[in-house]
Amino acid sequence: MPHSNASLEELMNLGITARRHNEREKALEHFQQVILKYPEHIPAYVQARTELQKLGRFDEASQYQAQVLDKYPQEVHALMRDRPGRINVLSKINQSKSYLEIGVSKGVTFNQIMIEKKVAVDPKFQFNYVAQQSECTKFYEITSDEFFRAGTAEVFDFIYLDGLHTFEQTFRDFCATLGMAHKKTIWLIDDTVPSDIFAGDRSQQRCNRLRRAAGGKGGAWMGDVFKTVYAIHDFFPQFNYATFNNGHGQTVVWRETRKDFKPHWNCLSAITNLTYLDFLDTKEAMMNLATPKEIMARLKDSLEVENIEE
Repeated sequence: MPHSNASLEELMNLGITARRHNEREKALEHFQQVILKYPEHIPAYVQARTELQKLGRFDEASQYQAQVLDKYPQEVHALMRDRPGRINVLSKINQSKSYLEIGVSKGVTFNQIMIEKKVAVDPKFQFNYVAQQSECTKFYEITSDEFFRAGTAEVFDFIYLDGLHTFEQTFRDFCATLGMAHKKTIWLIDDTVPSDIFAGDRSQQRCNRLRRAAGGKGGAWMGDVFKTVYAIHDFFPQFNYATFNNGHGQTVVWRETRKDFKPHWNCLSAITNLTYLDFLDTKEAMMNLATPKEIMARLKDSLEVENIEE
């Protein structure tokens, strides 16, 4: 490889510069060189994994994550900046052996999950899933409503909800999975923190149209999934939850009775009618924002499992 005499800082800067120029292969090469020369520099693993994800080389990306989990478990928080990273780290807490993902799309998350048995549900997969089908990896190209209506005897250790970004659908998906869970199942609900007033609109088409009209860019859309968290707060006192305070908005849910439970709205229709401004007004009080480290500690304590860092 070139730059064999470069320092750690120089190699990392070369990789970041290459990324800025959209030179993915070159960026990956620099980060891989850091890993060879400085194997304990965790940011290089994270950056190399990111480049492999962008290149669609998901198996290799997972290998870098596995190396960190196995060799440097005290650094797991560095892996929790994206969806597959968070799931793989959180799933270690309850030693997940089975995984259900609702809303798979291109498989970017699903294909990087390092859990033994996996089930994917999506009305239209946007990748060649047939080649990946196996006894331990199953794909159902149907809506989540159809999947739940068909019924299954399977029970899952980890459930990831990333389906249609509306309150009704996400809340229904959560309720439907209760019969597929056990006392130590962990849920991760995606898109619970809309990034702006447009992303918090119920309609993706209107979200994009109004954002463009306002001169904005990007296609971020979370819908009103945040209301699912509020519904869990008011109507499921036997469940606790916490929302990541960094990165993409996601909320972790687990079985633990909230001793201080008190409904805030006490009305499902009131929750349904909440707006993005209502979300901003209640976010700090109701979303239970926490750092990745705090969330891991709470899960470990509640589920009474050994610390994966020990």
